[in-house]
Amino acid sequence: MEVNVKDNRIFRITTNIESHNRGTLCVGGRFAFDFIHHEDRLLTPLLRRGDSLGPASWDEAVKFTGDSLKRIIRESGPESVAGLASPRLTNEDCYTFQKFFRTVIGSNNIDSEARFSLLRVQRAFELTCGVKGASGRIEELLETGAIFVIGVDPLEETPAIGWKVKAAARRYDSNVIVVNSRKTSLDKFARLRLRIRPYSESDLALGLMKIILDLDLWDRKFVRDQTANFLP
Repeated sequence: MEVNVKDNRIFRITTNIESHNRGTLCVGGRFAFDFIHHEDRLLTPLLRRGDSLGPASWDEAVKFTGDSLKRIIRESGPESVAGLASPRLTNEDCYTFQKFFRTVIGSNNIDSEARFSLLRVQRAFELTCGVKGASGRIEELLETGAIFVIGVDPLEETPAIGWKVKAAARRYDSNVIVVNSRKTSLDKFARLRLRIRPYSESDLALGLMKIILDLDLWDRKFVRDQTANFLP
């Protein structure tokens, strides 16, 4: 991967045309780098001293972490230590992370938030649609007249889908509706933006379903063929 930098900021990621993948990168690898310069990103370690959380040097943070781990392992054993890896890490970083926990600390208690999200999505699909994955192709986003995005920020969370939604809005004049409790990267491409209270997505969805059923706007055959456990 070639990281293209101008004025100390990444503006593009490319790869050598002569490489094994002939210049092709996944959508995430090519486009998902905005988080690197995000205003909320931590640029220095933080340590809690008393009741306040403040910046610290790397030497201070490493010493504090090492001393704390040694004390916890001495008092409660290695299995009392758990590690949670960021889904932003590379494969190499994740390998090193688990190696450190298993061989240095002696604990198998490791996990990643990325897995939690996937399990939640799979379970939701299985309960509502009877499948564990998407029911359509990503390319179909370019062919639809309306895209309803609720409770997610695809450009940051699932770039492959986010860029298709963005393309649908800009090139094909699709009606993109974004519903979220916070500002998202897709807001400026949306035809309609709706701010809702945090964790109220299901309330909104149930309300819309009731309106659709009350006005008899639903496709009975499609719903019965494509969903599970639906009793109108």
